[in-house]
Amino acid sequence: CYSFDPANLLLRIAGNEPGDVSPRWANFQKVDSLKVWREFLADSNGIMFANPEMAEVWGRDVNAAGFPSIPLSDTSRPSVMMIGDSFLWGMTASHPDSSFAAIVHRETDWSVHNFGIPATDPVQYALVAKQYLPILQPDALMVFFFMGNDLMFHDREVRPFRPQFVVTNAGAIMLDMAESSFENVHLAYDYLVAGKYHIQESSGPLEWLISQSALLSRLYSIKFRVEEKIQWERNINDLSISNKYLLSVKNLAEQHNCALHIIIIPERKEANMGRERYVRRYSSFLLHPELQPHIFWPQTDKAMYVPYPDAHLNNKGHRTYADFIKQMLDDLEE
Repeated sequence: CYSFDPANLLLRIAGNEPGDVSPRWANFQKVDSLKVWREFLADSNGIMFANPEMAEVWGRDVNAAGFPSIPLSDTSRPSVMMIGDSFLWGMTASHPDSSFAAIVHRETDWSVHNFGIPATDPVQYALVAKQYLPILQPDALMVFFFMGNDLMFHDREVRPFRPQFVVTNAGAIMLDMAESSFENVHLAYDYLVAGKYHIQESSGPLEWLISQSALLSRLYSIKFRVEEKIQWERNINDLSISNKYLLSVKNLAEQHNCALHIIIIPERKEANMGRERYVRRYSSFLLHPELQPHIFWPQTDKAMYVPYPDAHLNNKGHRTYADFIKQMLDDLEE
């Protein structure tokens, strides 16, 4: 039986189950009983925020609105409003003070309002801009756009109090997936276990055999990763969904007389790609006639990131982005 050979045993020890074909970046695992943590919630407008009732969330203190930032009541000028995901949250910076948002706040005269929430997307960015721009009336708005999951290939429905994802003992589970949308995390988990991330014994003789072995399941998962890669390459030719939400942010910034900067964060694997080639690869976004004048990013390289599977910015990366942002703010003051 495949389940008892040494390779299978090592894979089982490493947390790989027979039938598991999930991507490693998903950090998903089957559990005996699903436990849900209320670290991230959604408000009546569907905006994700960190639970302000907790002492800290993922190593960060948050304000009363649930963002890793100064209080909303701090309206000292000049001010910059920053919107983004885990990169802006400061994931993998050695200390919260080492994140680029914290460095800019500390080393300039600008008040930084940080609206970074991990795993969010351009839908969230537009919702945050709509709700908080009128309150803060900042001098500048910066949207940090990660060229990974911020490239949206499927739209999603925003519902009151239903978060985009839920943190559980099985991993962070998205409620909106390309092929389906779920009312709650238990339904989403059942779907992942019953189909998307696991081969079922009833799938046919070959897949039944594969489902009995952690090793064969890992090897078989390559098939799905190749299919995903092919689909990704097709999808990047049409980034109209991401563009739609960024255009909404642009229009809101104009309404509030706020300078807009869309700051690109490449994936680690493409951090060393030449600028011309990179722009050509993502031309449907980076060369969009209405967005292009607002798009900027520093010169990047892989040494600015922690290794995969995490691949967020390290302290060097945060410093690079902080210095780049500081220069942009200096240019605004001139």
